[in-house]
Formats: sequence, structure tokens, C-alpha cells
Amino acid sequence: MEIIVQKFGGTSVGSVERIKRMAQHVIREKQKGKEVAVVVSAMGDTTDHLTKLAGEITAHPPKREMDLLLSTGEQITIALLTLSIQEAGFKAVSLTGRQAGIRTDGVHGKARIKGIDPSRVREELHRGIIPVVAGFQGSTDAGEITTLGRGGSDTTATALAAALGAERCDIYTDVDGIYTTDPRVVPAATRIPHLTYREVLCLADSGAAVIHPRAVFHSKKSRIPFRILPGLIKGEGTLVDDHIHINDRGPVGVAFKDEVASISMKDAAYGLESLLKESLEVIHVKPDLHWKGQDLTLTVDASDRSDVEHLLRDLGQEYSKKMEQAKVTIVKSPGSDILRFGVRSTLGDSGIDVSSIHEDPEKVTALIGSEDIYRAADVLHTFAGLDVSGAKRVVR
Repeated sequence: MEIIVQKFGGTSVGSVERIKRMAQHVIREKQKGKEVAVVVSAMGDTTDHLTKLAGEITAHPPKREMDLLLSTGEQITIALLTLSIQEAGFKAVSLTGRQAGIRTDGVHGKARIKGIDPSRVREELHRGIIPVVAGFQGSTDAGEITTLGRGGSDTTATALAAALGAERCDIYTDVDGIYTTDPRVVPAATRIPHLTYREVLCLADSGAAVIHPRAVFHSKKSRIPFRILPGLIKGEGTLVDDHIHINDRGPVGVAFKDEVASISMKDAAYGLESLLKESLEVIHVKPDLHWKGQDLTLTVDASDRSDVEHLLRDLGQEYSKKMEQAKVTIVKSPGSDILRFGVRSTLGDSGIDVSSIHEDPEKVTALIGSEDIYRAADVLHTFAGLDVSGAKRVVR
């Protein structure tokens, strides 16, 4: 049985009419003889609306109650899409994350999938029924409802594809693929037709918002390819798999992230880096850690800053912090001649102050002021030679 997992989110499910259009995507794949499992996210700005409602009651809602509240958004969409498929003459059934067998840990608000029991989904597929699964949510072994955080529906889709041993996972969204950078910020950005898991994971970790790193992780681990496709227009999108590409050992793209906190520790003790990594992993905070001499600096999303500071205080570790920062990253192929010195001078020539700059085999990252983030992305995109057609990519 050849299985395709399709995921719909963003504006592609922003209204009833658009949900009806997405139902046709599902039906077309079904008519090709494929078995189709579907994952959806909440309609339009439903999640923001629900968050606002909670904020009208309390400024600090408990994360458990927020998970219960926010999980209702996806349940609306699965019911509407299921009705649309049924109305078109095909059998379908809606399933919550728990009904679909999605088990998570107990970290409310940003839970991680521990495993998926695909038996219910497989049963529906064997009966010729299209299962429509709520993304972004699951439940603990104790039955507590959890949500997966930003990008959670993409993560649900790739994890479900892995559990089912699917042929591939198609993620329909607002954009027609992965670009060399955000085309809304840099109009000269170009769509990349084919990328490796490693390249996309590095872009996502560095701030590219088109897909979440956890979603890439599940595909990379299972070696099941996925595609980023436009939901509302025709387009070829981007295929992501484990094929090696020849791209003249050049840069892949430019990613950026706003609202970053930088926390520095002078004369850091030996073993502090591993201790921080292990402790932050428990609460699902992933920092960038860099040494300069005996000083250790970590950068995290500003939303995670208080968790990091709380940990450092518990450890009795002195630190200093910088807020209102941003990071901009050139993601490159190993061996690329893009070096931090060139990045620093390029930004400096454009009047952009660089707080710090770090390089590893896959990327060069600069910390800058938030006010310069878009200008920095633009000048580094040009510096990397990505403006017109990007690097030529050929599957080997």
C-alpha cells in the first residue's frame, strides 16, 4: 500500500472555500491510486484569536489550560475538511492527535513526540477511508492534552509519515517552496527546487520560517522525503531528501531571526557547556553556544530567555545579557569559501554593527541589532552570490 501524507496549513485552510479547494488536492491523490492520510493546522488566525481570548481573562494562563484551548483550533479544521471530502463522494474520518495515536512528553506548550501508534490510521486506510488528523497536538501517557509549539503541524505530518512508512510527505503552505531567503524581504531571492535534509535543517535552525527543525528531524531520521508546495497556486515547490547535490561548494541561503537574546559568561568553568545543553534539552530550549577564549556565549529565542536565566541562577553562574538582538546566517556547503571575515566586512561596509560573529563548517552567523535585520539579509544575500539565479544544483 503506497501512502502519501498531505499537510495543509496557513492561508490554504484560512476559509471554508479554501478548505474545499484543499479537499480537491486530497481527492486527486486518492484518484491516482494512492492511500492518503491528511494532517491539518488551525484555520487562519484561529490560534492567535484563542490566545487573545485567554489574555482577556488572565495575563499568565497556565500552559496546561492553554494546550486544551489551542488544541480546539485544529479540531475545527479536521471536521470541516472531512465534511468537504465526504461531500465530494469520498469516505473520510477526522481524528484528534490522541485518536491518531500521537504520544508526547509532558512539556506543555512545546511538547515533543515520543512515538506514534499508527494502528488506527492504518485501519482507516485499509478500509478505504481518508484519515484527517489534527496537527500540533498529542497526549501524554497519562492522557493529558499537549501542543507541539511553533511548526507543530508540520512536525505531526513528518512524524506520521515516518510511522506509516509513507512514500513521501507533501506540505502545502503559503509559499511555493523554499527560497534562498525570504522573498518578501529580498525580492532577488530565488526558489530552490531541491535540498538535502542537512541543508534545510540548518536553514530552519537559523531562522528560516518555512518549516520547523523538528519536522525536518523526523524526515531525516526516517529518510522519507518531503515537499514544500503552494496550496493556492500552481508551483513545483521544493523537494527535500537525502540525495547529495553538486552546487560548486557554494552558499545555500540566508536565514535570519529576530528577537534573540545573547547571554555571556566570563571565565566559564570546564563542563559548563555540556551541563547547559543537557539542562536546557529537558525543557526543549536549543541554544547556540560559542566560545571565545575562556568566555562562553549562548543565544536563544527571546521567549526562552527567562528559562535560561532561571537555570543560570540555580547554577550560581554569573552572566550578562543583551536583548533586542537579531541573528543573520549564511548557510553554506562544507568547504565553501564564505568566511566570517568577509561577512563582518560586508556588514560593516553597509554601516551595520556586528556584536559577534561565529563560523562552523555549515554556516556563518552574525549577531546584530534588530533594526538592521532586513538590510543585513539583503546585503549578505548579494555578498553570497545568491541574487539572480542562486547556485546550480544537480542530483548526483
